[in-house]
Amino acid sequence: MARFNVVKEMVISVVNELDVRMDRTRVGLVYWSNDAFVAFKLNDYGQVKQDVVEAIRRVPYLGNRTHTAAALRLLYDTVFQRQNGDRDDVPNVAVVISDGNSNVEADLTPVEAAACRANGIRMVVAVVYAEQTDVTELSTIASRPLQRNLFTSSANLLLDNITAAIIGSTCDGTDSLQITLSRPVKIRVLFFAKNKLTKF
Repeated sequence: MARFNVVKEMVISVVNELDVRMDRTRVGLVYWSNDAFVAFKLNDYGQVKQDVVEAIRRVPYLGNRTHTAAALRLLYDTVFQRQNGDRDDVPNVAVVISDGNSNVEADLTPVEAAACRANGIRMVVAVVYAEQTDVTELSTIASRPLQRNLFTSSANLLLDNITAAIIGSTCDGTDSLQITLSRPVKIRVLFFAKNKLTKF
């Protein structure tokens, strides 16, 4: 549970660096355990930053299993849809922060990640290293080139540098974005997705 809260604070620190508004950065959140759930969409809360931050803080710790494939599926079939606040003229980026691997339908995780990429979603993965973490699955989620889309580090180093790494990797200096955060139950896999008006 402690690492779950650390990851939530990491996501909040990234959101706090963004210009969250309907005409700039849009933020949504997906979280999962045995299944995946949309906590809020890209057009919820009027995209007022403080309301988005409070919604992130309310995401419950569920514990249990890690069904990453279900969360990835929600990205392309629910979150990044026009009726849920997606903008057609804006590229989509999902950031996955994880300390572990899928243990529910794990064979579908790379398939769903490929579907995300085929639907135009850039997949950025940040791995919080634990001794038992196998980055193989997580590297199948990340877009290519891996050096721009896969970050690995110990928890302390990653927490210290993740905001700058994510912003630096995904932003090109413009101030219009859309972000969807997806969050797992333990710290397992937390995604967070952004979408902006100009090319990365």
